[in-house]
Amino acid sequence: GHVFLSTNNGKSWTEINNGLSFPYIRTLAISGTNLFAGGFSLDDVVFLSTNNGTNWSAIGLTQKDVLSFAVSGKNLFVGCDYRFLGGGVFLSTNNGGNWT
Repeated sequence: GHVFLSTNNGKSWTEINNGLSFPYIRTLAISGTNLFAGGFSLDDVVFLSTNNGTNWSAIGLTQKDVLSFAVSGKNLFVGCDYRFLGGGVFLSTNNGGNWT
C-alpha cells in the first residue's frame, strides 16, 4: 500500500506519497537521513526521500518486484523477486545513483 507517517506513536497517521508514482509500496529502509521505499511496478520501483517522506524521488531500478532492503554503511541492497523480469539482489553504493 501507500506510505504513512505517525508523529504521535501511532495515534494518528498521515499519508506521505508526494512523488511516489505507484501505490504498491512493500518495503521501507532508513539510512541516516535517507528513507527508501520499494515495491512492484513496470516503471520505477525504488524511491528516496531526504525530508522524512514529505517528497519522494525515483532513484532507479525499473520493471522489478522489490521485496526487501538491507543497508550496510553506504551500501543499499535491494532484493527482487526472481519470477518477475530478472530478479535477484541489486547493490547501490551511492543512494541509488547507480545499480549493479
